[in-house]
Amino acid sequence: KNTRRRVHITLELPWSADQCIQQCGRTHRSNQVHGPQYQLMMTACGGERRFASTVAKRLQALGALTKGDRRAADASDLSQFDVDTKWGRRAMEEVIDLVLHPMRSRNQPPPRYVRDALGFKANAELQPKWAAYLDDAEDALAGAGVDSEIPSVKKFLNRLLGMPVDMQNRIFAHFSAALDEQVKRAKENNQYDEGVVDIRGEAVRVESGFPQKLAQDSQSAVLLNHYKLGVDRGIAMDQASGMLREKAAANEGDEPYAGEGFYVSKATMFGRTDGTKAYALLLQKPIASFALNPVPVFKVYRPGTGLGSTVALRDFTAGNRFAKVSADDAVKGWTRLYNEALTMCSHGPRCRNGAKCVVGRRVEHRHVLTGSVLPFWDKIQQVVGVKSVGDRLVSRMRIVRVRVDKEGGGEVRLVGVEVSETGLTKLTNMLSNALGSSSGAGSSTDTKPDVKPFGQAISVGKKVLIMGLVKAAQFNGSMATVDQWDSTVGRWKVRMKNHTELLVKEDNLVKL
Repeated sequence: KNTRRRVHITLELPWSADQCIQQCGRTHRSNQVHGPQYQLMMTACGGERRFASTVAKRLQALGALTKGDRRAADASDLSQFDVDTKWGRRAMEEVIDLVLHPMRSRNQPPPRYVRDALGFKANAELQPKWAAYLDDAEDALAGAGVDSEIPSVKKFLNRLLGMPVDMQNRIFAHFSAALDEQVKRAKENNQYDEGVVDIRGEAVRVESGFPQKLAQDSQSAVLLNHYKLGVDRGIAMDQASGMLREKAAANEGDEPYAGEGFYVSKATMFGRTDGTKAYALLLQKPIASFALNPVPVFKVYRPGTGLGSTVALRDFTAGNRFAKVSADDAVKGWTRLYNEALTMCSHGPRCRNGAKCVVGRRVEHRHVLTGSVLPFWDKIQQVVGVKSVGDRLVSRMRIVRVRVDKEGGGEVRLVGVEVSETGLTKLTNMLSNALGSSSGAGSSTDTKPDVKPFGQAISVGKKVLIMGLVKAAQFNGSMATVDQWDSTVGRWKVRMKNHTELLVKEDNLVKL
């Protein structure tokens, strides 16, 4: 019986995402030994990304495996095609604003990420080329029907199809660079929601003495547990060499790309007095087929901390800071740093902070809360904090999952909320105070979460957060101002920024 994996190739993406999903269903069957592999063929034309974006968004909505599962492909396989996001809209607005105001935009040099995407060099020809691009792009957008009234991302990509291929590729390259920059900034500001994130490392273990009980729900008797995890991020020399060989085998020509390999710093590491130098392994990321000016970007791996940021080779080697060496020449120094990182920081044995310094250490400690999380959600929310998005407050809650090694062998899977060490101390104090006050009262055993986590009464003129509404759930998370108390219905009258007025129970308001 043939049980080999089926490969489904779509040569032309249909206009409707539903039709594409229906095609996929013809080769996806229940009780199959192997799930089929889908290959969606597309050209490098910028406008055709509209179809790929729609299909990717639909597949993700259907729960297709994209990340966090051992059977899933790389996390970027679908997300890199899904540009119809809030970050995509911001990038589109940035591009349209620049292009439709050429007189203002041409007086300022383009950002570096735009220069790289369009193939411009920072020389005397930069401004003339930038001005010419703005003029051409303005004419192209006007001809395609894109004006100052900002369209949706889907409509914007659809309009690109009406432009000459060269122009749509240039505008889409500009849009893609702006999108990457938006996502980069969001991640730096802790605003990018990646969903459930995996904690990864070469080895992950539960530290001795953990898990510890933080609290217990009185109704279900389920514990709120605290796991302290030790994540070993180090990469041994044998593993690093194997990674380079595997990458070379996957490249065209079965050889490493120019720039891939081991590097050593020319200067001594910061804080070291024994002449120790830094080592790194660079592996090139795939280059998008639509890139007009493909600038290779590399993943940087270090012996003590593993995968770091991604950089362009010219930035990594700027100022002759690093020199490329062979694997044989890197063995001794790489192995030394790998072994030292287990017991000391990168500053060496003479670091002024001693054992407290964790810079460059292999083992990174992470704190995860599991078990009875919901009954104590209000207190955990105060620990992780919120961010303001328009007139709404959005939680910074970070849900993680991890596989940890058991002492007797095997592994345990954990899913929970990650908190910082400072936040954990704050949460412990809050839970202790709550337990002490409830036991001191002697009459109340109800541990229902306080709907006013800030513990303050509502009054006229105060700023509040609306939460817990059922019939008008769309207003949950919105900020408002208290206008007056309506005694006839026993509710507070609140007014939001858009002047919408609501009558809300006091239990559904949190004073800010």
